[in-house]
Amino acid sequence: MHMTCESKMPAVLFEFGFMDNLREARLMLNVDFQKECAKEVAFAVCEYNKLPYIPVAKPIQPLAPKPKKEESVQILTGGLSPEMVKEVTQFFKAKEWYAKINFTIDGVNPRALTGGMKSKAKAEFESWLKERKWFYEIVK
Repeated sequence: MHMTCESKMPAVLFEFGFMDNLREARLMLNVDFQKECAKEVAFAVCEYNKLPYIPVAKPIQPLAPKPKKEESVQILTGGLSPEMVKEVTQFFKAKEWYAKINFTIDGVNPRALTGGMKSKAKAEFESWLKERKWFYEIVK
């Protein structure tokens, strides 16, 4: 109160409640109440200065972040015998997965390279390869 009486400029003291009143003390902790008080103070300042009150626009809700796209990988296996080429080809046909078998000119060391595989397919193929103890590597 001393500041408003002794000041050489216009001054206002706003009281929104009293701490010794339990109901008012709790009310002052309420965010909606705080926002309403702030709005009323802004309105009063505008009115005193003969300015139009322009309400604050509701904040735009940020877009939810896009879920991270699951990264796909390719699996390369090499050193395949003719029987292994046949077995891996049948496996991919049964799964309807894409793979490319590359043969060298001399026919030695054919390799199978899968198409992009998501985690479930990758885990299944890795398990299949490990059961057979075949060499493979993950290619990103």
